[in-house]
Amino acid sequence: MIITKTVGEVYEMLKKYVEYGCCKRRNYAAAYVLIPPDFENKKPIITLDSKVTVASFGVTSIPSSEHCLYNINTCQYQGCLREEFNIPSGERYELCRSIHAEQMALVNLSHKTTMLPYGMELTNPLYMSEYDNMYPFMLLYGVDKDGNMLPKIEPCSICGRLIMNAGVDVLTPHDFTNNEGAN
Repeated sequence: MIITKTVGEVYEMLKKYVEYGCCKRRNYAAAYVLIPPDFENKKPIITLDSKVTVASFGVTSIPSSEHCLYNINTCQYQGCLREEFNIPSGERYELCRSIHAEQMALVNLSHKTTMLPYGMELTNPLYMSEYDNMYPFMLLYGVDKDGNMLPKIEPCSICGRLIMNAGVDVLTPHDFTNNEGAN
């Protein structure tokens, strides 16, 4: 199945998928989406009503095919090493057991299909020629440990480098004020 939705609808999906995250501190959900180029402006201006085709999703998770709620190698079962050693956000990523949502979305691009929550299967449009000239974006959504949207949502330095090298721009809900365009 190929998913084509508005940016606003994809964010609603991300709000649901972020609940599947495994981190005790904060969780993110990411969607790698494609949008047709704006031939006048080259780089399209995106609004919440813009239609996008979803190529992949990712949530903060463990490096496994199992869901983190059923795997004993997660922080929920073994405790968070970063909390245990009082390590601030943005430091010592190598101690973290999870994979970031942005990394999972990029990894899932290598698959022709990805299983989504609720038993849905996503077909990756990057394997289809009619999507060759689309412009890629990553939509990112994040919540704190209480489930509240983070006031500032941005990739960490590692994910930022991966995204930059993939040639992808990142958009967050904060980029859309009163449904004004973002680019």
